[in-house]
Amino acid sequence: MGSEMGIRERSKIHQRLLEINKAVFFDTNPIPMKYMMKRLGIIPENEHRLPMVAASTELAARLDRVLDNAGLLD
Repeated sequence: MGSEMGIRERSKIHQRLLEINKAVFFDTNPIPMKYMMKRLGIIPENEHRLPMVAASTELAARLDRVLDNAGLLD
């Protein structure tokens, strides 16, 4: 690799992001992805075209925990 980053550092980054990667599949995509992007301020609205709907309250809470665990929420 062109980077001097060691395997331990890469492993730490992988572990930090693993829960986020899994969270994308908590529900039908793009529901979890769009919710997380909205929470992080990446997109202005969490809009979906039918038949997709916004994240349920339970899913939103679960995704918020994932983002919080990753240190991405204030």
